Amino acid sequence: TLFKKESFLVPLFLVLFGTTIAVYALSGQFIPVRSAIYLLPFIVIFQAYGLKESILKLSMRWFSQDSQTRLMYVLVSSYLIGCFFLLTVGKYKNLHSDSGNPYELTRSYLKNNAGPNDLIISSLHDTVGGFYLGAMIREKNFNIYKNGRIENIYYLAPKVGESKIELDMVYPDIKKVKFLPLDKFKPVVSFENKGVRPSAVHIFKRKVEIYPVVDLNQSDLLIPGYYGNYKKVCNTQVDGQGIRVKCYGSKMSCAKHLLTLSVKKIDLQFILFHHINDRGTKTVSYASMKSMDQSEKSRKENQDFTLLPDIYRFNDLVNNINDMDPYRKNVDLIDVSLQKMGGSKNILF
Repeated sequence: TLFKKESFLVPLFLVLFGTTIAVYALSGQFIPVRSAIYLLPFIVIFQAYGLKESILKLSMRWFSQDSQTRLMYVLVSSYLIGCFFLLTVGKYKNLHSDSGNPYELTRSYLKNNAGPNDLIISSLHDTVGGFYLGAMIREKNFNIYKNGRIENIYYLAPKVGESKIELDMVYPDIKKVKFLPLDKFKPVVSFENKGVRPSAVHIFKRKVEIYPVVDLNQSDLLIPGYYGNYKKVCNTQVDGQGIRVKCYGSKMSCAKHLLTLSVKKIDLQFILFHHINDRGTKTVSYASMKSMDQSEKSRKENQDFTLLPDIYRFNDLVNNINDMDPYRKNVDLIDVSLQKMGGSKNILF
């Protein structure tokens, strides 16, 4: 019917619909719903018009022309009312609204029970975890950095039965790795909703009482020289309470400075890296301390020497939720990472 009436909407819809399919088909990508949502008004118009015409066509044989219009309104109204009840009746029951929102309940529990110096590790979906818990996680990371201690570690998991915490490895490969054992974590509470869109948050806790092995302030950071790729010297200058290091053409900078620490090979270290980022998510930021567990001769001969240890980051998107804009400048961040200390007392920063 629309084609016979030569409606302007028909060719416009077909052009938009065909162009959308062609662009994504030729590019080999899936069509994101948000990029095709502009077609929704046309689809709704066609659905309504098609329903109206279908009722008129089917009623022509049994009803007069005057009765057809009244019948059409009655049937369309009944259809819409039926759809309304179909979509709403039992909706809240199916959502298990009495169970509550697990993420909201988790935030409330941590707000009432977690201390200011407690580290939160989240394995929840980044966008959901960031929305409900991002501000709390960033606040506690700042407190840990400022106060210099971790009293407890809370682990948030979407499921039970895990033996290790899955972390994001950023060096030497970028992948997810089950690394930190859960055997010393105690389950404290679980929140679960078994509705049509089930979700759950299981909270584990471990008391640790961790204090800094070393605290590098501005004066400490100004002592060493910094260099980038091919030993190219970096430009270092005082910036606020810290320093700004510019290594042109190099994504990594190393300090010519050795620290002497009393550590064991099996020890793990948390590194809290307080920095100002100007590049958003275009770059991954972290600090590392390499245990120099080989002799100088072995290092010169390149015998199984790695520049950095395996590095794992926590809540990379949750912690850096303010850093999602790649054009935003002066973003104050504290990135938390975990790595093995190694067996040598000589530590390269």
